Amino acid sequence: MLQVTDIRLDYGSLKKENRYRITENRNPVFTWAVISDGTNVTQKAFRVKVWSARKVLWDTGWREAGESEITYAGEELPPERRNYVSVCVRDSRGECSEDFTEYFFLSGLKELELHWITSAEDKGNRALYFKKDFVCCKKVAHATIYACGLGYHEVYLNGRKTDRAVQDPAVSDYTRHCYVTVIPEAEELLKEQNCISAIVGQGWRRVGNEASYYWEPIKFCGVPQLAMALHVEYEDSSDEIIRTDDTWFCTEGPIIFSHLFDGETFDAGRVEPEWNQFGAVPAGDALARSVETPGGKLESMTLEPIIEQEEYPART
Repeated sequence: MLQVTDIRLDYGSLKKENRYRITENRNPVFTWAVISDGTNVTQKAFRVKVWSARKVLWDTGWREAGESEITYAGEELPPERRNYVSVCVRDSRGECSEDFTEYFFLSGLKELELHWITSAEDKGNRALYFKKDFVCCKKVAHATIYACGLGYHEVYLNGRKTDRAVQDPAVSDYTRHCYVTVIPEAEELLKEQNCISAIVGQGWRRVGNEASYYWEPIKFCGVPQLAMALHVEYEDSSDEIIRTDDTWFCTEGPIIFSHLFDGETFDAGRVEPEWNQFGAVPAGDALARSVETPGGKLESMTLEPIIEQEEYPART
């Protein structure tokens, strides 16, 4: 039996458990892995197809080659849509594998303009709770969320966490690069009346002199801040972008202390279950304020996210 077992995009896995696979590369590189139950068997030919919404964007046809790598050279990939890729190979015995198919998304971040906000007043080591109400007056076709909360963020839409990842975004020198998590297919969480929200913890943004890099003080510390956008596309082909600005609200919540090294203090008495629902006015709600960029270039996070794999019960 001949079988393709994995397709990689720009050398990163496309397996579904790794969340959505995002690329900013409009000509990504596809590689794949093959197994066979035979001995001394080699790949002799391959065929790669890429399509979106039933439209074939690229079909290499059968190519006589032993390498398992090719650069995309088809029609322009549509951003924020599922792009499917399939690989089929033929071996030295003449046996063909079945098509192996995965999907990925091209980021639309380059077409967006994101603005940074923070709390109107310094909240110390408290987590910041941001929210914005909005209304979708037309039928939604597609929606994609772009978020960068420094140091770490959790993003919610109508009270539901948008994915399983933790400690997003990936840490970086924020004066050079700020990684933006991309969550496509968010239309499944939208209603007519909506609330988009985020909780931002301190992470590496506020470790001060407590950490160093090669014995040099970290220079990318500053105030916790958020840049986020929700791109909504309607069925009538119009679109709308809900961006962070000084019309967003920022409040406090049950995470009253958040520190990269000293952990977190959670005050259950401060829990407001409806804080990030449409029309809710949590205690301490105040308008956020615009803030300068940390300096780094906004780039889509293409790294595999940190995801909880297993829970170990406490021993007594």
